Amino acid sequence: MKHILTVIVLLTGLFIGLHGEEGMFPLSEIHKLDLKARGFAIEPEQLYNPDGVA
Repeated sequence: MKHILTVIVLLTGLFIGLHGEEGMFPLSEIHKLDLKARGFAIEPEQLYNPDGVA
């Protein structure tokens, strides 16, 4: 019984880790995301531009 519980916990952690790219990203890394494929109609520079006003 203890081994089954351990396996279930480990598999749950594995699937949670493989969930995908959701959540918060550092603004400095947002240019690495394909925002057009995710449905955004604006450019990454309009969200965050370290050299000017976004």
